[in-house]
Amino acid sequence: MCGLTGFWDIQQRQGNGVECIQAMTALLANRGPDGSGVWWDRSLGLAFGHRRLKILDLSETGHQPMVSASGRFVLIYNGEIYNSPDLRKRLMQQGISFRGTSDTEVLLEAWEAWGPLETCQSCVGMFAFALWDRKTRTLFLVRDRLGVKPLYWGIQDEILFFGSTLRSFSGHPLWHPVLDQRALDCVLRLGYVPSPLSIFEDMHKVEQGTFLRIQEAPYGRSYDVQKQVYWKPPLVEAFRQESESVLLQEAESLFYDAVSCRLLSDVPVGAYLSGGIDSSLVVAMMQSISKTPVKTFSVGFEDVAYNEAPYAAAIAKHLGTDHHDVTCTFRDIETLLPMLSLAYDEPFADSSQIPTLLVSRLAQEQVKVCLSGDGGDELFGGYTRYLWGQRVLGPWQSIPFVLRRWMAYGLECIPDSFCKAIGIASHKITKLARILKADASSGISEEIYRELLVHCRPEVWLVQGQPTPFLWPYPKENFQGIDLLQRFQRSDLLSCLPDDFLVKVDRASMAYGLEVRSPFLDHRLLEFAWGLPSALKIRQGQTKRMLKKILSKYVPVSLTERPKKGFSIPLGSWLRGPLLPWASDLLSDLNPDLFHASFLQCCWQEHQNGLRDHSGLLWNVLMVQAWIKAAPCRYDPSTVT
Repeated sequence: MCGLTGFWDIQQRQGNGVECIQAMTALLANRGPDGSGVWWDRSLGLAFGHRRLKILDLSETGHQPMVSASGRFVLIYNGEIYNSPDLRKRLMQQGISFRGTSDTEVLLEAWEAWGPLETCQSCVGMFAFALWDRKTRTLFLVRDRLGVKPLYWGIQDEILFFGSTLRSFSGHPLWHPVLDQRALDCVLRLGYVPSPLSIFEDMHKVEQGTFLRIQEAPYGRSYDVQKQVYWKPPLVEAFRQESESVLLQEAESLFYDAVSCRLLSDVPVGAYLSGGIDSSLVVAMMQSISKTPVKTFSVGFEDVAYNEAPYAAAIAKHLGTDHHDVTCTFRDIETLLPMLSLAYDEPFADSSQIPTLLVSRLAQEQVKVCLSGDGGDELFGGYTRYLWGQRVLGPWQSIPFVLRRWMAYGLECIPDSFCKAIGIASHKITKLARILKADASSGISEEIYRELLVHCRPEVWLVQGQPTPFLWPYPKENFQGIDLLQRFQRSDLLSCLPDDFLVKVDRASMAYGLEVRSPFLDHRLLEFAWGLPSALKIRQGQTKRMLKKILSKYVPVSLTERPKKGFSIPLGSWLRGPLLPWASDLLSDLNPDLFHASFLQCCWQEHQNGLRDHSGLLWNVLMVQAWIKAAPCRYDPSTVT
C-alpha cells in the first residue's frame, strides 16, 4: 500500500525535475511512511514519485519506482495483487526469473509478458498504478475493478499530472487549481465528488475497471488520451438455478478463499469488527484460518443509541480474538476536525469518516494491515433502502403522482419534535417523502434510488451558477430485465461504493499508514453474488439472508440478530450541542459568490429550532467550508468557474 505521483511535461519546462518530483512525493508521506523514491527522465520531461508502506517483501528489492528486468518498463504502484503467488508461478513457467518477492515485480513482469489487457484481467486485488513503456513512449494509468485505490489525472497548462492525491500536485510550481462548481454542487447534495469529476477543473478520477493509454499527440505539444474498459459489473440475464444449500456452500468457499488470500503479508494483520454481519463474518473466517487470536478493533459511542461496541466485544469473546476498542467522545471530535480536510484531500462529508479515523488510529498501533467488511451490503442486499424501495414501490406507484407529491409535502411539514413525541425517527419520514415524490414518468425505481441518496430536493438551489433541478451525475444505466434490488445494487456499485464508502476507508486508514483489505470486494465473489436470485439476499423483510446463514455456523444468532445501525454518529444532536460554536462560525462566513447562503442559513436555523433535521446537508456544507479554509491545495476562492 503506497502513494504515487508524477507529471509529464512534453515541453520540458522543468529544469530540475528531481527537486520538483521530490516536493510532490513528500506530500504523500502519510500514504507511505516506510520509504520513498523518484525517477526522472529529462529528455521526456517525465517524472515518477513513490512513497512506500512496506507490506510484502520488506527488503529493497521491493523499492519503487521499479524498472523491469529488460529495462523497457518503469512502474509506480499502489495496492496489493492477492493472487501474485499464482501469477509468479505462471510467469516462471514461461522462463521469467525474479529478483525479489514483491507483487510489484510480478505486476511489472506480467505486463511485459502478457500486455495491458491480459494483465489487468488476470490480477485479483486492489491497485492503481502508472507505467511507462520506453519502447512505445506510452504512459498507462490503471485502476482496479471496483475503484478501491484512488488515481487522479489531468492536463493543466499542457502538463499531465497523475497521482494518488490532488494535494501532491501542489508540489509542482506550475499547477494552479480552479474550483469546479459542478463538483461542489455534488458534494453539497451527495456528500462526495462523483467520478470521473474531481473538485478541480481539468482534474479527473481514472474510473474503476479502466486504464488510460496516453501518448504524445502528433503535433507534439499535447497528449493523445485513450480510455479502455477492461471490466464491468456483469449484467445477469438468468439467475443461478441450483438449490440454496449448493449455493450456500459455493458462497462460503469463495468467501473463504477471498479472506485467505488477503492474509498474505509480511507484517501483522488484524480486522475491523463493528459487530455487524459483514465484519463479524470476516473475523470469523479469519479466526478459523489463523492459529493465533486475530487482533480486532472497534469504536463505540457514549450515546447508547449509536453504540455497537458491546455487540462487537461479545462476538470477539465468542470467537476468541484479541479485541481492542475505543470510545468516540467529543474530545476526539475536536481533535479530528482540523485534520479532516488534509486526510480527505477533496471535500468529503460522510460523517462516519470520524469513527473510521478513530478505529484506524487504534488499529495502526498494533498492525499494519486490517481486513474490513466493506462491500457486503452491496453484494448481498444489506441496506435498508433496498427494503424501502421494495415495500413502497408497489403500493405507492399506483397513486397518481400529483396526489403523492402533496402527501410528500405534508410529511415534510412534520417537525422533528413531533416525530420524537410519537416515537418515529424523522429520517424515515424524510425518506418516505422523497420516495413519494419520485416521478414515475422518468423511471420510478431510479428516481427512488436518487431521492434516498441526496440530502435535499433536486429543485433546491445551493451553488451559484449551477442550474436546477440537480442532474444525476452518473451515466444512465440500462436496467431492462433486472429487478428492483439488482437495480439498486448495481447503482450502488457504480456510484456511492467507490466514491463514498471506499474513499472514506482508504483516506482514513492511509492517514495513519494503515492498509485495509476488503474480502467482499473480490470480483470473483461479486460475480457469483450477482447471479443469485434476489430471494436469497432479501426475503420477508430480512436482509443479507445468505450471509446470515453462513455466519450462523460460526456465531450464535443471538449475538447478531438486531436492527441495522450503520457506522454513524449522533450528528443531529451534536450540531445542536457541542459542535454548535464551530459550525456556527463556519456557516456565518459562507461566500455568497459560491453558495446560496440565505437558504443554507435558514436550514441552520430550522435545525437549531428542532423544526427539521438538516444534519446531512449541513454537514456537507461544513465540510466544504472547512476544506476551503484549510486550503490544502493552495485553493484561491477567486478562481471559480
